[in-house]
Amino acid sequence: LSELLKAQLSHLDGMRGFFTVYLTGEGLQTVADKERMPGILLDAVKMSNFESLASMACMNLIIATAMTSAHQDETLAANSAIVAKRAKRLLSLFKGSAHIERNCIAILVLLTVPENATHAVTGEKELVDFWACVVDQMGYTTKQRSDIANSFLDIL
Repeated sequence: LSELLKAQLSHLDGMRGFFTVYLTGEGLQTVADKERMPGILLDAVKMSNFESLASMACMNLIIATAMTSAHQDETLAANSAIVAKRAKRLLSLFKGSAHIERNCIAILVLLTVPENATHAVTGEKELVDFWACVVDQMGYTTKQRSDIANSFLDIL
């Protein structure tokens, strides 16, 4: 099982599939709902291309958080809130990781610092620009941007 998980997390398509299953499992007692990640899974994550995984994990939190307020249907909004909670928990498990922190800080700076100062604050022009492109392409509202910023504040 360990080798299969490592193989899946070794490329972007595998990471996407992993996140789809891990974050959207039905019920409230999935592996993603536990306080700790099982050791075998934690080892596979650590062996992955963690820079890509960190970026994808942040993307999942952004999208799920934004969808929580975008859905008009209460069930869909509740499901998005569960996915956002799981995505936040996953990111929190790796608190202190340079890749997680760099991405979280870039996202927070993008969403909370005046546009003309974002690059000066982080020194991470490319990363802030990457997340600006993502957020701008999605066309998030002011409320969604605020909700996203609050989610990332909780992680740091």
